[in-house]
Amino acid sequence: MNRRVLALLLSLAACANALADDVPRWAFEIKGGVQRSAMAQWREFYDDNRMPIYAFGIGYKPWRPLEIGIDTAYLQDRGHGFAPGHGEAAGNVRYRLIPVHLSLTARAVFDEDQWLVPYAGIALGRYAYRMDISGQNGISGATNGERYRIGLQLLLDHIEPSAAEGMQTYGIDNTYFFLEYQESKAKIAGSDLGGKAWLGGLLLEF
Repeated sequence: MNRRVLALLLSLAACANALADDVPRWAFEIKGGVQRSAMAQWREFYDDNRMPIYAFGIGYKPWRPLEIGIDTAYLQDRGHGFAPGHGEAAGNVRYRLIPVHLSLTARAVFDEDQWLVPYAGIALGRYAYRMDISGQNGISGATNGERYRIGLQLLLDHIEPSAAEGMQTYGIDNTYFFLEYQESKAKIAGSDLGGKAWLGGLLLEF
């Protein structure tokens, strides 16, 4: 009897291991959108308080619903006048921000055929900035920050099954379109390099 129970437990463990190996472990995402600066006076020195944001990242899933990842983004804006938050008079200004995050994301995925997958995540990051000012030396620096995000993924495999089959030949198990909202904070010299962002993009799992 004990041998039968042991054999059954070993069989169940083997099945569980096979199922675990069958789910995608890696993910790559690329996205873009706009970020509204956290600096209240940003609009006074730039065209508005929004700037484009482009980002990509890669993650690993030690457990199907949980992902550890690293990502980076690029933001840029142009303006003129006084450079907010940095105490420098300015002519024409080109502002660039490049944050790099180490993130933890939880996804409410219960089935590989699930159409909609909500998710939420937290991240710690390093925010590098540079301001090129006409007629003056550039200003650059970096500070630590944090980011929170929530989003919703739409599985595209059933919407375009032929395209999904083609992607699977290259090792891509699932393809999602997603919409995401972010809030970030990165304090420096009494100002905040973060803000609120709205993005859309593609997520590939393999």
